[in-house]
Amino acid sequence: MRITDAQIHLWENTEGPPHHRSGPYLVDDALRDMDAAGIEGAINCPPGWDEGALDYAETAARAHPDRIATMGSVPIDGDQDPSLIDRELDRSGTVGLRFVWMWPQQCAAFAAGEMDWIFDA
Repeated sequence: MRITDAQIHLWENTEGPPHHRSGPYLVDDALRDMDAAGIEGAINCPPGWDEGALDYAETAARAHPDRIATMGSVPIDGDQDPSLIDRELDRSGTVGLRFVWMWPQQCAAFAAGEMDWIFDA
C-alpha cells in the first residue's frame, strides 16, 4: 500500500511562523523525514510566508515526480483573473489548488460570492 502524506510545507526562507520550525524545510529534509517514517509520497502545500515557495514547489516536483506533488495557489485578494488558475495548474507536479480563507475580510468576501470566479474557472 502506498502511503502519502497529504500536506507538507516546503520553503526556503527563514521566516516560518512560531508554530512551524524557524528555518527552511527543504525537499531533502522532507525526503529524509519521509523515508524515516515510511512515507512514499507527499503533497506539498507551499506556505504563504515564503514568496518563492510556489517556484520551489515546482522545482521539487520536477526533481522528485514519484515522491512530491504540489497544491498550487492563486491570490484571492485582488484581481479576479481566471488565467491565473490555468497557469498554476500548468506547473509541473501541480495536482490541484489550495485556498485558505483565514482573515475576516476574506471570509466575508467568500460568503458574499466574491470568490465564485475561482469555482467558475
